[in-house]
Amino acid sequence: MKCRYCGENEAVGGVFCPVCVETRPDKLTMEQYLAALQKVRDRIANGIPIGLYDCNVTGYKNTYCNWGMCTESADVWDKPELHIWPMDFKENGRVAPLDSPSRCPLDYRPLEFGSGCFYKCWAFNPPKPMKLTQVGTLERYDYEIRRLEYLLKGNEEPVCCDCGNVGRYDNPLGLYKGKPICGECHRKNIKVVVHDLR
Repeated sequence: MKCRYCGENEAVGGVFCPVCVETRPDKLTMEQYLAALQKVRDRIANGIPIGLYDCNVTGYKNTYCNWGMCTESADVWDKPELHIWPMDFKENGRVAPLDSPSRCPLDYRPLEFGSGCFYKCWAFNPPKPMKLTQVGTLERYDYEIRRLEYLLKGNEEPVCCDCGNVGRYDNPLGLYKGKPICGECHRKNIKVVVHDLR
């Protein structure tokens, strides 16, 4: 069988050739992820339905939605290099994107948590009594797009000068006396003026 990454060399002991086992990426670049965020954002703005899908078949747990970065749309993940198995995408249209370098805008878990976003997803399990809306989703995407653009300019991830939290949509960072401050600390001291990080 040919390697499912390069499609040129023979696969050895699995689906990849020895060269690709060592050299293939395991994550999207920030630029690739930003482009995918912008595509999903545009699809939401153009009225694509949320499209929740939750399969509970034993051995085939699969969950995705059109509004999340878990989307299985080939319109979003349209290039072979975005996939774990590029040859499967080329030959069969199989969508299996590489891991993301950042979190989905719909994921509201604390930053220290790893995989398993389903139970803390704005689409599948929004915090009560809140509800996901198109406007709220677009705001989350806009924030994450601005944050990644900020980081791609060579800036460091902003950390709140008061509590040390890293900025995320649900705790957005602004500036206080030239230093980043999160929304939660801002609310504690309402006199603080918060400005957008652009």
